[in-house]
Amino acid sequence: MNKKIVAVVLIMLAGGAWLYLDHLNRQEQLEAEQTRAAMEKARAEARTRFESMLRSDLTICLAAAEKAAKKLADEKAACQLTYDTRMTHGW
Repeated sequence: MNKKIVAVVLIMLAGGAWLYLDHLNRQEQLEAEQTRAAMEKARAEARTRFESMLRSDLTICLAAAEKAAKKLADEKAACQLTYDTRMTHGW
């Protein structure tokens, strides 16, 4: 009789331990999923900020290049005008 009681108690303890460990495992899996989701969100936000920064840098670079291109065109026009004027007047 005592052996049966001990066996039942041990089975109940093992079952309880198994349920507790299963509960802990589920909590850990949930935390891991939440962490993964937070990392994905942070990665997406960082990618968005990075792409925005790159677009901003490109816009600034293109504006500077356009300004330099205009200056170059103006300087070429001035050189051509000087050449044409000298050719016309025979300097």
